[in-house]
Amino acid sequence: MTRNTPASSLVVNCVVATALTMTLELQELIK
Repeated sequence: MTRNTPASSLVVNCVVATALTMTLELQELIK
């Protein structure tokens, strides 16, 4: 697999979005 497939790109986007959301929620809890 040398080139990224749309499916893998969606998975990466989901992981990044989840990580960002969790980070924001943790920051809100810490405040």
